[in-house]
Amino acid sequence: MKATVETVERINDDVEYIVDWATENQFLLNGAKTRAIIVVTTLYIIFIDFDALPNIMVAETSVRFVSEVKYLGTVISSNLSWDKHVNNVTKKIRMVLYQLKLCRHLMPESLRIRLAITLVLPHLDYRCATLKDITGTGH
Repeated sequence: MKATVETVERINDDVEYIVDWATENQFLLNGAKTRAIIVVTTLYIIFIDFDALPNIMVAETSVRFVSEVKYLGTVISSNLSWDKHVNNVTKKIRMVLYQLKLCRHLMPESLRIRLAITLVLPHLDYRCATLKDITGTGH
């Protein structure tokens, strides 16, 4: 726990430097929209007392610790499991396919195929690099 507290304190030092730089360069950082995530194994996360950790501060705003963040459309969880992300992508693809199914009588099959390719493949292609299981658990 001591190492985690020290890490958060070092992060605060870095964030303070970033806020100063942003202010000097006329950038506005929104601390209310900022989230923090601690990436650890599922076993270790139960030992972290988030209430005992010092707050990460961005321009006098306390940053919330969360178990997952969405970054460029990819859901990253604290244990690096891709379950939530895969569920989100699957849901989006199912919605597109369902809508195409509802409209099947309104367009020829060749158009439906082109629409399916155009509307579904980008969800898979964009994320193909991130879907690699980096947890090492093989699940």
